[in-house]
Amino acid sequence: MADGSLLERAGLPAVSICTDPFALTARAMAKAYGFPGFEYVSIPHPVASLSEAQIQARVHDMLPDLLRPHELDQATQGTPAKYTFCIAENEEESPWPPLHTEFGLAAPDSAVTAMVIRSCVHIEARHTRVPEQLATDIAGTISRTGALIHETISAAVVLSPEHAAVQRDRMGQVRPRGRSRSGASRRVPPRRREPGPRSRTR
Repeated sequence: MADGSLLERAGLPAVSICTDPFALTARAMAKAYGFPGFEYVSIPHPVASLSEAQIQARVHDMLPDLLRPHELDQATQGTPAKYTFCIAENEEESPWPPLHTEFGLAAPDSAVTAMVIRSCVHIEARHTRVPEQLATDIAGTISRTGALIHETISAAVVLSPEHAAVQRDRMGQVRPRGRSRSGASRRVPPRRREPGPRSRTR
């Protein structure tokens, strides 16, 4: 409860889980840390003596109280990307080697990279051929996507062939600072979420 309260105070969403016998202590600790109404998930006691299969069953039973479907998801509009979102890499037109080579696989290998995302957003940026300006537009969009964007959150940026081409000069050569994905990602400048008292530096 202490960790959850401190994380929430710092603007980082947190979930605290305790077993039934510690409910009274959990409420007292939340009150002591200035969060008398702090919600936590209570599960049956004990936990330490459970087998792996029993722990999995306990987690399965706890998920509805933890995720609270149709209650915590307060998006203005839904998106199918919350269920599944597949993106094919255009290796032929990409200025970089295939993504899976950065994870130790060979370029000819067939691979799928999986990650968990909350949603997706379309970035309309067709007004510039300057890589730094494009990166600023991307950073600005990321910083406006919601309260869960803070310094410990990652964002996946997928560039279209047209935006990837911005990394090249007019002769089709890769710009010196754009030889790798890491070089391109470093162009995305830190941004501060505004307005709001709980803004965090990106």
